[in-house]
Amino acid sequence: MTDLSTGYLGMRLRNPLVVSASPLSDRIETLRQLEACGAAAVVMRSLFEEQIEHESFDLHELLEQWTGGNFEAQDFFPAIADYKTGPAPRNLEVAQSRYGSYVAQLALYRSVLMRLYPDRPVRAALVWTETPELMEIPAAALDLALNPAASSGA
Repeated sequence: MTDLSTGYLGMRLRNPLVVSASPLSDRIETLRQLEACGAAAVVMRSLFEEQIEHESFDLHELLEQWTGGNFEAQDFFPAIADYKTGPAPRNLEVAQSRYGSYVAQLALYRSVLMRLYPDRPVRAALVWTETPELMEIPAAALDLALNPAASSGA
């Protein structure tokens, strides 16, 4: 087989196929597919400080709305926000089927806080950082994640 290796920006590549910065380089799954198809390197899209600050502000605003922006209320009604990378699922059902382990993890966190604060409701949410979006998980879904046999009537 012909040797297609080459040098690029001081790196040794197995071939000259370099994927340019594009939506194709946004998701790790797509990057793995590109590599499997022969891509030797990928140029990632640039991140600008303003873009990061804007997304961070959006996420902060979202969390402020969820907690009411009142630190006393946060202490009175404990809340768990678990940050996850990637885009938010369309709805709770998709989150439960695709990311059941995330919901189960939140359920475990909630069970610990419920022991610490037995007289207070404990809210739990997944915060998706790519979108950004906050998905509050209802108490019933968290209870079911801790005891899946309850749904089958066992």
